[in-house]
Amino acid sequence: MFEYTSWNRLIVLSEKQQDFLTVTIHRHIILQTSIFKLVKNNRMEVFYIGSYDIDNMELFQQYPPKVVALLPKYGGKVLASDISATVLEGKAKTMNAIIQFPSEEAVLNMYNSPEYHEIRKIRHNSTSNCTMVIVKEYKPETRQ
Repeated sequence: MFEYTSWNRLIVLSEKQQDFLTVTIHRHIILQTSIFKLVKNNRMEVFYIGSYDIDNMELFQQYPPKVVALLPKYGGKVLASDISATVLEGKAKTMNAIIQFPSEEAVLNMYNSPEYHEIRKIRHNSTSNCTMVIVKEYKPETRQ
């Protein structure tokens, strides 16, 4: 016999009931794990790409450390950040950055957060010609 309390009641289970409960819980755990793996595998990461010209380097230098400190809260990770990019075509801007996020929702949550709202004032006051885009991760179709 097995005893446990549920909603302030003592419940006594037979061995057969215990086995059934154990199998049910195990199946539930397997199902939850499978759903998590499916969601994780189908999740599409995104990349924020920002390019802009820095007009006031002294003021701008306050911006990157504040952004980097905020990124973990939204799952962001800096992949590249460069103020001396090599131009292949066109005209490069002073700053080019790529930040990886787990989802577009995560980027938008950070961008629209009160914390970033204050931080971006620094960028607005120290840069010009800003272009910011969100691009989705490339996942080739799987063929069988």
